[in-house]
Amino acid sequence: MTHVPLLPTNLPRTVRSIPGKTDAEPIAFPGGRSCAIMGRVGRLPGGGLAKGLAVTLRTMTRRSITRQYPEVQPDLPPRSRGVIALFEENCTVCMLCARECPDWCIYIDSHKETLPAEGGGRARTRNVLDRFAIDFALCMYCGICIEVCPFDALFWSPEFEYAEYDIAELTHEKERLREWMWTVPPPQAHDPAAEPPKEVGAAEKAAARSARNPPGAGT
Repeated sequence: MTHVPLLPTNLPRTVRSIPGKTDAEPIAFPGGRSCAIMGRVGRLPGGGLAKGLAVTLRTMTRRSITRQYPEVQPDLPPRSRGVIALFEENCTVCMLCARECPDWCIYIDSHKETLPAEGGGRARTRNVLDRFAIDFALCMYCGICIEVCPFDALFWSPEFEYAEYDIAELTHEKERLREWMWTVPPPQAHDPAAEPPKEVGAAEKAAARSARNPPGAGT
């Protein structure tokens, strides 16, 4: 049987050293006196109730920061993710948003329509959108569909008050998604100190090159 030696109880207490203080000086923490007083109060009968009342009295004089929603609407950030709006005219039924959606909550139906060409040319075929729906009961608001849309047909709206008693009503069809477009805020102004987009720089270089070498100048 192994005997564990007991440590003597009369060893000096180890105090953490702080620059400018000796080891014999105790460390004074902020609010140590009040903590010690509250600690002693907590050991008395009914001390827990007294501590709770002290916290209540201390917070009664502070200004309340609670907003009385829904009478007072919250100040939302400009890029809040509330609901997704659809601009149907820009949708080309490329299905990219539905394929990239990790929750498979976007439903798209379409059909092909042949347009006769003017002047005896070849007829052109285009996709016509029949259904575009988003099930917000499954959506996790990741924004991937908005980012991958190549034709700017999907936008974030800060509106978030569209709760329903029936979960089936959370599937918004294209008519209701179009109504959310009226709540989409205008885009923010660009930061003047930010680097210009690469597309703008390439277009400016092409315009300057065309100005230096106009078409037909070498003939």
